[in-house]
Order: sequence, then structure tokens, then C-alpha cells
Amino acid sequence: MMSLTKLANSNILRFSTLAALLVLAMLAGCGGGYSSPTKVTLPTITPPQAVVVSPTSANIPFNFSQTFTATVDHDTANKGVTWTLQGTSTTDFPACQGTSCGTLSATSPTSVTYTTPSTLASHSPKVQLAATSIADPKKSGVGVITVIAPTSITVSVSPASATLAPGQTLELFSTVTHDGNSTGVTWSIQDPYICIYVDACSSVSPTKTASGASTTYTAPSGTFPPPYNFSTITATSVSDVSKSASVTITF
Repeated sequence: MMSLTKLANSNILRFSTLAALLVLAMLAGCGGGYSSPTKVTLPTITPPQAVVVSPTSANIPFNFSQTFTATVDHDTANKGVTWTLQGTSTTDFPACQGTSCGTLSATSPTSVTYTTPSTLASHSPKVQLAATSIADPKKSGVGVITVIAPTSITVSVSPASATLAPGQTLELFSTVTHDGNSTGVTWSIQDPYICIYVDACSSVSPTKTASGASTTYTAPSGTFPPPYNFSTITATSVSDVSKSASVTITF
């Protein structure tokens, strides 16, 4: 006689077999078996563009120039930006208009040179330089500019004086401070008027130098009695011709 344990195990086996056959039959009725899930392709998301102007702010004196650059994030076609100027009003002054705000030059999709006006008259000193993305005109960046009165340029010359023999040479140096455009100086000579009659005037070369650079002065080849035995050499700022310094050379 079969034990109760064997009987129970036999029934469990029969039930498991029937359950497995039932599942297979259901799968067969649904198309013959398991199929892999369908692949879903997600759309490519392009990050939004951002435009950054550098420097973001600047204080620039009248008649000075400064270069600004623009960086456009996610500009895959490297189209860059367009540049525009716009005045900003203040509580005391209206905004500048057109070229009274300054001018733009050397314009490219990545950089521009801004030159301040010679004066703002009764306008606000605030100007905005906008860089607008060509690929997405809704995106732009701004550089904020304040036009300021320039610090006065100063010019110095060394040595301050010298005594030379006829035809002797001397290196002259000029230093220009607050010359934001780094235009340096031009050199001029005031010789005794009689030098032109004997073709023995002095000279400088070069006649234009940067701040800190030198020019070579050559004394007259002839001998001149007092009070005709000296020359005055003057270095004049290119940015501000009202600023100069001189050296007196005796020969």
C-alpha cells in the first residue's frame, strides 16, 4: 500500500507537469513563443546655446579702443555672433544714439574692436555691446561699457640734457604714461636756424617710437658759436599732442 508521503509527492509532480503544459499551450496560442521587446530610439537633444562676452564689463576712456571676444557654447556650425552697440540711459542722462555711443571695427564672428567717442556731451556714459548668436538669434551676451574721462597722459624724456661733440650720437628715451592705445611719441628737432645755411643740422632716427623705446640723435657736423650751439629735441604724445617733453643738447 502506497504511503501518504509518496502519494502527495506524486500528486505535486502531476500538478507541476500540467501547469507547465498549460503555460506552453498559452504561449503557442499567442504567436508561438516569447519575442524580444521593441527597441525605442530617443531623439537627440541639443543643449541650449549660451553666449558669453569677454570682458563682461570695462571702463574705457574717451578716444580709446578695446577688443572684445564672444564665446558661443554648443555652436556646432561655428557660426559665431553679430555685434551691436546700444546706449543705456541713467537717471540723469538719456542714452547715446548711433555713432555717439562709439564705433565698432575689425568685426568678426568671434571678436570686435570698440572705440569710445571723443565725448558723450549730455548723454549717459553707459553703453552695451551685444553679441547675438547667428545660429540662434534668441541667444545673446552683453558687455557693459562705461566711458570715462581719460587719466592725463604724461611724457618724459631721458637724459634731460647732454653736451656732444660735432657729429656725435646719443640714445634718447621717451616714456608715456596712461597711453591706453600705446601709440608712443613722435620726435622733432629745433636746431639753430643758421644750420640750414651750412647744411649741418642735427637729426633723429627713427622719428616715431613706442613708450620706453629709443631714438638716435646725431649732433650737427659743424661747430656753432653761442647762442647757436644747442638743439631742442621734443617727444610728443601721438594720442594727445598737447602732451610732450623736451631735452636740450649743447654742441
